[in-house]
Amino acid sequence: MKLLLLVIYNDSDTYKEMLEIQKKYIHSHVNIQVFFITFKYNQTNYVEIKDNFIYIHGEESLFCILEKTIIALDVLINVYNLYYDFIIRTNISTLINLNNLYNFLESIPKTNIYIGGYKLTTNVDNYCGLTPYRLNLYSCFNMEYISGTSIIMSYDIVKYMLNNKDLFKYEIIDDVAIGIFIRKYLPDAYTNINKYKANFTTQYNANENNQIFIRNKNFSSRKIDLENMLLFVENYKKYNNIKI
Repeated sequence: MKLLLLVIYNDSDTYKEMLEIQKKYIHSHVNIQVFFITFKYNQTNYVEIKDNFIYIHGEESLFCILEKTIIALDVLINVYNLYYDFIIRTNISTLINLNNLYNFLESIPKTNIYIGGYKLTTNVDNYCGLTPYRLNLYSCFNMEYISGTSIIMSYDIVKYMLNNKDLFKYEIIDDVAIGIFIRKYLPDAYTNINKYKANFTTQYNANENNQIFIRNKNFSSRKIDLENMLLFVENYKKYNNIKI
């Protein structure tokens, strides 16, 4: 089984520190390929891949996250013809127990999967493009969707998305737009949102060994996030005998 971990990354000072911490373990699983995707204004080509980074010409903004996700997937899957059983879309501040993720995905079907670790429900949020008008227009009041920290999709779902990328609602936040798309065009996959669930926590606990996704965001201090990331990575490396 082969997995693609696609990590949203913004080249700011805090996220640079998080990147360096993530790199201490994120490439350690032989069956999980990792790419960090970010916008880069000063480059010649529209898309450039260097090492494990996918650079897309443009500037970062909240409503471009979906665009850079789709572009990165299109390059890897349709241009380079790479195959993955599952694609996981996450972000740089979310920690992932790679072994637990892999073992969990081995236990579920390999097709028709749109699931994740953290499920949310839509509400009015003008900041994310979720105006009352759009919620009504897209019939997505109180709609369940997977948070962008832990979106898991099977290959067939991603292929369908790429073949129909013009149908996405790019004017709203990425994870909600993906949920709307899946619910409308792939309803069978949408029903799996409550059937399979990857373990998710908002606080790392070294004594728990079943965690998969750890949402690492302290709203009062990102310094605390960095400390928690270091603790997780060091424990993960020690437990799995990883030397990087």
